[in-house]
Amino acid sequence: MTKPYRWFIAMTLPFIILLGCNNRTNTPSAPGPAPAAFTATTTPTLMVSLTATPSPTLTLSPTPTMTSTMTSTMTSTMTWVYTATPTTTPHVTPVVTIPPTGILFQAYVSLNATTYLQLWLNGVPDDTAAVTLASPVGPVHYHNSGTGIYYPDSTITYIPGQSYTLTAITSGGTAAATLIAPGGNMTVSPDGSTATWDVEGNEDWIKVTQAGGPYLGTYRSYDFTTDMDSPAAIPSSAYPTLGNYGVLVVPQNTTFNVTGAMPGSRYTVNEYAGSTVTK
Repeated sequence: MTKPYRWFIAMTLPFIILLGCNNRTNTPSAPGPAPAAFTATTTPTLMVSLTATPSPTLTLSPTPTMTSTMTSTMTSTMTWVYTATPTTTPHVTPVVTIPPTGILFQAYVSLNATTYLQLWLNGVPDDTAAVTLASPVGPVHYHNSGTGIYYPDSTITYIPGQSYTLTAITSGGTAAATLIAPGGNMTVSPDGSTATWDVEGNEDWIKVTQAGGPYLGTYRSYDFTTDMDSPAAIPSSAYPTLGNYGVLVVPQNTTFNVTGAMPGSRYTVNEYAGSTVTK
């Protein structure tokens, strides 16, 4: 047998045997035991399928502009607050006025001006005192004119550089003071720029008044100084316009130390002299 046939037989023989086995008559055998009961249990499963959908993008054209407008309304509410003020009854302390005790002595001895003494005793004008001025030419007695005022009985001789002592004897004691009379040979230069005198005082003063002008004058030295010394300069401002001027020069001594008298007492001795200056 040739080789091709051998290859064929070898390839087909298994299929022939298999076909013959299938054509055999099967004899049933005794039945076996019944199969056990089978129970199938199923668990439901929920399958959810999610699909992501992109969110749309909103584009506005043109781009809107937001404008904020603030409106404010002011409401004023008035609140009244009442404060109680306590009422108190004031305690009044009685004021007891104690009258001054002693002699109050105020006197002027003047040449070309009024000479007088005003006197109080324990706060009341004293009209019963004995008053005497000791001068270089002898004593000068004073008389009372009421309300505590006394004037000299005769003319006083005024001598610059001399001592003058005034004494008041009262029912409550004696008060006295002594001063030197200032002044003498008082002159004013023709142009009114200088004034001179011989004996210095401690309150020498000058006043210039325009004729027909105010009494207060155009110049008062005591507005600038308490005392002027000879020779004293008078400023040109004392004569503001052309015209006639009166120049009053007053050398003056004053003391506040009156023996036997209360504080506030004073004694003054002065001389008045006036000149006319034409500008």
